[in-house]
Amino acid sequence: MKTVKVFQYRVQDPITGRRYLTRYKLTEEEAAKRYPERERLKTTEETRTIYENAHSSHQLVFGR
Repeated sequence: MKTVKVFQYRVQDPITGRRYLTRYKLTEEEAAKRYPERERLKTTEETRTIYENAHSSHQLVFGR
C-alpha cells in the first residue's frame, strides 16, 4: 500500500493559447510528462491510497 498526492493543474492550450484546468487530478510526475509548462493548484490537493494487490482481494464466482 502506498499513498500519492494528486492535484489539478492550470495549463495552456498550445493551439489557442487559452489557459484551462486539467479535467483530472494528476501526480507531479504525470503532469510533468504531459504538461511541461504547468501551474499546480495547491487548493486541489488530494491524498489517495494505492493498494498493490487490489485485484486479488476479490473473488468472482460464475455459474451459480
